[in-house]
Amino acid sequence: MIRSFDEQGITYAKAERADLPHILKLQYEAYQSEAEIYQVMIPPLKQSLSELEQEFDAQSASLS
Repeated sequence: MIRSFDEQGITYAKAERADLPHILKLQYEAYQSEAEIYQVMIPPLKQSLSELEQEFDAQSASLS
C-alpha cells in the first residue's frame, strides 16, 4: 500500500482491489443525494462491483 500525507496530516493511500466493495458503497452513498435532487439514476449508482473491478484493472494496467 502506498501512503502519503498532506500538509494537514491527512493520510492518502492507493486503493487496492480488496478496497473495491468499500469504494462502491461510498460511491453509492455519495451520489444518492444527487440522484434525489435531479430525480435520475446517474451512472455511479448503477455501477456493479464487477464493472468497478474492470475499471480498476484497466487503470492498474495503464499505470504499469
